[in-house]
Amino acid sequence: MEPLDIPAENAPVTLRSPAFDEALEDVEDTLRAIEEGSRRGPVRTSLAPPRRIVG
Repeated sequence: MEPLDIPAENAPVTLRSPAFDEALEDVEDTLRAIEEGSRRGPVRTSLAPPRRIVG
């Protein structure tokens, strides 16, 4: 079977959902914060409350 020759204007289009765009934006924001924080010090990236170290 020969491969299909599909012109670019008829190629399949991938649609992104608003939820995907929102998740992608969150990831980009997190990566930006990590990058900026690496210059200033540690950045908290977890949603969990910070643990107290008792010792």
